Amino acid sequence: MSPVDDETYIDIFTAFLEGRCGTADMFASYWSAYSEDKRVDDLALYGILQKVFYVMEEYESDPELRSRDSPSEGDVRETVTKAKAALEARRTL
Repeated sequence: MSPVDDETYIDIFTAFLEGRCGTADMFASYWSAYSEDKRVDDLALYGILQKVFYVMEEYESDPELRSRDSPSEGDVRETVTKAKAALEARRTL
């Protein structure tokens, strides 16, 4: 696997938001990248990615098992959209 950078996450999130992969595949790709990311000292990046991690941890794909407090697919999309925008904004810093 090549080094993980912001573009890695942007690509994963874009594929999900454009419908080229489902929630489970996006989470798997995200977790794989996140687990390999060596930039542990980048607190701004960590803050962005933790929001995706938290929604991933709480999300239940089976509607029958989803509790009232579980994030919906819409919540996942909203979180990923915000994370993608924050990562894109880092390009200009």
